[in-house]
Amino acid sequence: MNDSDLDIVGNATEEFVDEECYYEPPPLTAVRFWLVTVFGSAISFISILENLMLFFLFATKKAHRNNHNMYLLLLAFFDFFVSLAYILLMSVNVLSDYLQSPALVGMWFAYMVPMITISHIAMSSASFLIIAASFERYCLTTSSRALRFAQRNRPKIAMFAIILGVISKVTICIEFEVSHHENCTGQMTEWQMRYRDFVFNTNYHTIWRFWYRNFVTIFAPFFILAFLNARIVATLSYTTANGGVFAHLAGNLAMEQARRKATARAATRTMVAVTCCYLISNIVNVILTIWEHVDKQTLFMDYLNFYAIAVDMVSLLTTLACACRLPIYLYCQTALRAEILCIVNKWWKWWIRKLNSFSTFYDDDDEYHTNSSGAYHTVTTRADGEKRRLSMPSPMLLSEAPPPAIPLLRSSNGLCTPQDKPVAVISAYQHLPRRSLDTLAHTNSDSSGVAVKFVDKYGEYDEEIHSVLETSKETLL
Repeated sequence: MNDSDLDIVGNATEEFVDEECYYEPPPLTAVRFWLVTVFGSAISFISILENLMLFFLFATKKAHRNNHNMYLLLLAFFDFFVSLAYILLMSVNVLSDYLQSPALVGMWFAYMVPMITISHIAMSSASFLIIAASFERYCLTTSSRALRFAQRNRPKIAMFAIILGVISKVTICIEFEVSHHENCTGQMTEWQMRYRDFVFNTNYHTIWRFWYRNFVTIFAPFFILAFLNARIVATLSYTTANGGVFAHLAGNLAMEQARRKATARAATRTMVAVTCCYLISNIVNVILTIWEHVDKQTLFMDYLNFYAIAVDMVSLLTTLACACRLPIYLYCQTALRAEILCIVNKWWKWWIRKLNSFSTFYDDDDEYHTNSSGAYHTVTTRADGEKRRLSMPSPMLLSEAPPPAIPLLRSSNGLCTPQDKPVAVISAYQHLPRRSLDTLAHTNSDSSGVAVKFVDKYGEYDEEIHSVLETSKETLL
């Protein structure tokens, strides 16, 4: 082989490598960045927080686990994974294309296959759980004989829905093949993915992927829920229109029955709203699935930009439906709304207490830290340049004077000035009766070389505190 032949081989190899590593950004990358990575991630993050709170609410109370809210508990569990998968799969993928970052691409391929499998299992299981819950609401609304079966076998029905979702989508993990191209190391095409050979043009594709998955996990849930929802709404409308007549005829008895059924009607309205969100979020998916199987070539060649945005909208609407669960519960169920607001209020107060516990106050003569929650009184001393902090509960202050180890001195005007003497700063943060103030005043009468200062809750000296010692009124220091 001469030099010319080597040059020809080298040029051919170089052209092959360049073609193999060629990267072209997907269409509408900038638009998809704002739609998916920015807006979609914000919706997903909100949905994650909401579903964590809902799962905590339903899981920590036995009453919720033993009634129809068990479906909402499981729904919150799977909605959490759907929302989390949106960020890890969609947002990171679009962000890597927008930034053209090979590091993000490599990280995305590292978890893509298991995460996409989990997300599809979660979406399918959630749709089957919504069908099960809607069927129970349908039986209750129409007074069907199947109601007792649906209520008694609720855990088994829910488990069947989850198992069906797992079976339907678990094979996704073996359909993808991720390959590493050493010639493209450090570039966007270093990692690539394709379907395995058995996925297309086989019975697996025809029977399992086309007929089973499309009809069982996409079309069947959509049309079954549309039918159940229509029947429930029609029955509720009829019951509402005739409820006033029954109440007028039967008087208090009908009103009592109406109150007993109020919770059931609220739960039914909740499932109607949840089902409507599911139908709206999946209508684009149903249309795209039909189009892909009817005229896939035209969709990919003539409407590629539309297809890219439509696929993003399918995932975004699914995540948005997950985020709408909590507002639906708050609007439709009064009792559940009270429980949720109570939890939010408790968490908010806990957070405020945590922030206040680290608050810092400054005095003219000393710097000290205090717990401002109102449950403790803090005494900070400074003697010979050494500091120590003593926190004692309010009951101790009501019955005892400050520790005897701190000598106190009273000046001629009733209050002490520190000057060159050690200082004991005593601050109170709650409603104190006269008895505790007398204890503090009596302590001031001791004679020693230590000064005392009474400060308010902001750490500032206030002359009004001294006047409290001369009255019999209770006050807030």
